[in-house]
Amino acid sequence: METALWLLIALGLGAFAWRDALRSRERAIRICREACRRHDLQLLDETVSVTALRPAWTPAGPRIRRVYQFEVSADGVSRETGTVALTGTRLDGVYVPGIWEGWEDTSPPRDH
Repeated sequence: METALWLLIALGLGAFAWRDALRSRERAIRICREACRRHDLQLLDETVSVTALRPAWTPAGPRIRRVYQFEVSADGVSRETGTVALTGTRLDGVYVPGIWEGWEDTSPPRDH
């Protein structure tokens, strides 16, 4: 009986983590699309990939900071890498080649 309870807890935590990761990834894709639209760039492959995960403390409590990379093109031929960082679902900043948005000190995120 005790083993079944621990299994249910583990499954619940796994489902929560999976849902949270998907929600953050979907938000990152929306942010990338909007940044590309604003700067007249094409988001290649219409996807992002996570490059860094780390815990972060916020006023709302502990969150996971995720840094995603994506590829863009200005001419449809060249590929350049952009970065978007989220803490939980809050946007920390987005880097589109040549343009920083959101980071206060105008430098790349430490995870970049």
